[in-house]
Amino acid sequence: SVVAVVAFVAWRARRSGAGRAGAVGGAGGRWALPPWPALLTLILFALLGAATGRGLAWWPLVAVFVCVCLPAPTPDAATGITGGNEVRSRARRRDQGSPLNAFVAGIVILAGIALLPMWRPLGLAGVPNGVLSYAPQGIAQRLALFNNLNSHAATVWNPQVWGSWLEFAVPGELVAVDSRIELFPTPIWDDVDKVSSGGPDAIPILDRYDPDFVVVERPDQGALEDALGSTSAWACIYQDVDGSIWARSDTVLARGALAC
Repeated sequence: SVVAVVAFVAWRARRSGAGRAGAVGGAGGRWALPPWPALLTLILFALLGAATGRGLAWWPLVAVFVCVCLPAPTPDAATGITGGNEVRSRARRRDQGSPLNAFVAGIVILAGIALLPMWRPLGLAGVPNGVLSYAPQGIAQRLALFNNLNSHAATVWNPQVWGSWLEFAVPGELVAVDSRIELFPTPIWDDVDKVSSGGPDAIPILDRYDPDFVVVERPDQGALEDALGSTSAWACIYQDVDGSIWARSDTVLARGALAC
């Protein structure tokens, strides 16, 4: 993709420079170099894409945007025409509006207004339904309630995909991991994988970190839910279609809680 972008930028610079007085070049032809902010943006995001997975996700979006915004070749460079009625005629045809285009634009605008979150009913956590992914509102709402009953900031062992949502919806709690993948060392991710798999090391690892709550995602962490249910040290205090919340059996919140 980097080679393709370099080739496109070079082609655009070559076409834009043809016949332009301020272009650089010698006998082989003139080149109109793109603006330096565009070149710097492409270089920086290419380096980020080569270094990190998150940068790789941003690279195609930025590359396409910058390439589209590069200065277009002038009519003289594109057609070899130095003036006259033909160039002006093409410009007029290009600038003329179309009723069909206006109709399509109106439909798109109306569809965008109809899909605004403001028309959707609110979920348990106060966020419109159907606008967020990896955002269990029932679990967030119940965690906020439990967090208010604690005398300290609650610590939560959570699925990584829900970490950022829980930080937003329940700002008073401390989650184990979130979407900032690069900030957490490899041993932490090893423990996260072992707990998520629900293997024999899951409960000892939770005992070592000693969180106030363990949040389990369904159905991906069904084995972890089974492991928690097989020990008397943890009790299920909430469940819904998204997952469940577990607390230490000897805590006030867990006393009298119904089994999941």
